[in-house]
Amino acid sequence: MAEMALIFYVINLSVLILTGVLLAAMPYYTGKSLLFGVRIPQIHKNHPAVIVLKRNFSLLIGLFVMILMAAVTFQYLFAPKWSIFTSVFAPFALVFFQIIAYVPSWKKARKLKKENQWVVSFVGSADTNMALSRQTFSRMPWYWYISGFALCIIFILISFMVYPKIPETMVTHWNARMQPDDWSQKSYLSVLSIPMIAMGMNVIMLFSNMMVWRMKLQVNQENPALSFAQHRKYRLLLSHVLGLINLLFCVLLLFFGGMTLELWLPDSNTVWALIIGTTAVSILIPVAFSIWAGQAGNKLKPKVLPEDERSAGLIPKNTTVPKPSFQDDRYWILGMFYYNREDPTLFVEDRFGTNGGLNYARPMAWVFVVLIAGLTIATLVLTTVIMINQM
Repeated sequence: MAEMALIFYVINLSVLILTGVLLAAMPYYTGKSLLFGVRIPQIHKNHPAVIVLKRNFSLLIGLFVMILMAAVTFQYLFAPKWSIFTSVFAPFALVFFQIIAYVPSWKKARKLKKENQWVVSFVGSADTNMALSRQTFSRMPWYWYISGFALCIIFILISFMVYPKIPETMVTHWNARMQPDDWSQKSYLSVLSIPMIAMGMNVIMLFSNMMVWRMKLQVNQENPALSFAQHRKYRLLLSHVLGLINLLFCVLLLFFGGMTLELWLPDSNTVWALIIGTTAVSILIPVAFSIWAGQAGNKLKPKVLPEDERSAGLIPKNTTVPKPSFQDDRYWILGMFYYNREDPTLFVEDRFGTNGGLNYARPMAWVFVVLIAGLTIATLVLTTVIMINQM
């Protein structure tokens, strides 16, 4: 129990540090024309007030991370058995602190834009509905997901082959020292549950990648052709990152599945090396990629292709420019939540961060929100109940 508590304590600190660094650096790799969800002219990205606003946000995030690290350390020293419980809820606490730091920054960014009468090129919705602004699925790196499905199918076939040789009572769980601590009766359901979970994860990750591929773009109006090129390159690279992570976790799940079939019984060092290694790679690569590429690839310097020029040429030119307070910022509640009844798009790129968002004016968006919220709450409640019962 002490070893497990120490492992989870180290994991908790690592997650807080890595996530904190990513959040603190977020204003610096967000698009140059976006300041805490507010669109500003790119030429003012080095305005003294902009620099101060970004710096203060990063310092505040750093302070919150240190507070959480101190709390996690206090918990480990005085209640080590709750370390696994902390690993579930500490990231949510950090998200809560991020919101506390973000909302005042968004308000100050709006005030700064209004006071300086900054005007940017205007487009009627988030950006554009053009077909060329979205890449076709034919360019996606499908082999990551085909490989995942192939591994699952191969594992299922192997499971059927070795099924007669599997003991009637199967080991389904091991403790930190690789000692069996849970069993179940042999059945096709128990044998095939892990590869089916891996296949389900593969489907979810593939769907997530397809949503990223089809999101509406946040186009930089000062150089739209380059912006389209950056999006094109960024989405391809991001697809590789997501595909790699999916394949790594698919292999890890099937590795555990092989243990339940008694195909191999590794020692505890090997198991923990695989778990920690997979987790580390799955965290470090996206963090490094986000910082290197910037929001939607705004730091990339790809070659501008003719298709990028064509996409840029299709952007409608407006003869009138709305007042600064009535530009496309009005579609973004708190600079984070997109709400535009005139836009049929469901998925859009975030204005702060590197994730995707929803058009909350679309009913289907609320279906996603309810499903995700329900799954998250159910997972937290179930995990909490299980952990409390095992203490």
